[in-house]
Amino acid sequence: MKLNFKQLWLLSPLAVVLIVVGCQTNVPPIGAYPAPANSPQYSLVNNFDGNFDSQPSTFTNSNLFELNSPNDLIGSPGTWTAPNNSAPYASESLTIKGPGAAGTANGCFVTGTVTDPGDGKTYPQILLIGGLDANPPITYNAYDGAFWSGVKFYINILPDDTATYRYFNVPTTQEATALAFPGQGKCAGSTCYNYFGYQLSGPTNGWQQITVNFSQMSNIATNFQTTPPTFTGVNLQQIIALQWVEGRNNVAGTSNVDFGVDEVYFF
Repeated sequence: MKLNFKQLWLLSPLAVVLIVVGCQTNVPPIGAYPAPANSPQYSLVNNFDGNFDSQPSTFTNSNLFELNSPNDLIGSPGTWTAPNNSAPYASESLTIKGPGAAGTANGCFVTGTVTDPGDGKTYPQILLIGGLDANPPITYNAYDGAFWSGVKFYINILPDDTATYRYFNVPTTQEATALAFPGQGKCAGSTCYNYFGYQLSGPTNGWQQITVNFSQMSNIATNFQTTPPTFTGVNLQQIIALQWVEGRNNVAGTSNVDFGVDEVYFF
């Protein structure tokens, strides 16, 4: 693929009603959420502790709010994977283990190696993909995230991580391919994979919270722009996943990858 490349907060029903995203004016109706027995976590995407609806820690929170969705919740919680999309140039593994960020039990850790031939066409990467709304085992749905203004998460890029290219990006229907995201990818040709992204630095020397406003995200390449060219409108309504990417961006050599992600929230 060609690329130029638990601070916890909880939304009360009142807070949900008051949030407005930029020029987006859609808000859930008053009373959309009945008073729960425990504090709701409608903004939580995943904390990797497996403490919602007895789901495994590799599943997105089943109580995640989604605009224009039945019952105001995602339909089919997606899975979190570290697929080896760059064999034989990369190898990777995903492990849920502790300690997590901010004193929590677990985080999601991805380790591996990536070798870039620097040939101008291969661009191998190591990925952590957090599916939001999916129909197991492989079909993705579009997640309507127009209610939110951004994403926040903790990341821990370990000292032995030597990747030279690190991004957090958001695949959308316009830019994803059917091969990468069956059921939602509509892109074909050389202009694909130009996701809205946010560059990460590192190593972080421990857990560090990152707050990314959608307004800060831009297409990670300049060869093609989405419509609209900003992360607004239909782009927010067609989110497929959240994705962390590491590699070398066509610079020949081998890098070690070793990072963790935890406490992922929309806000």
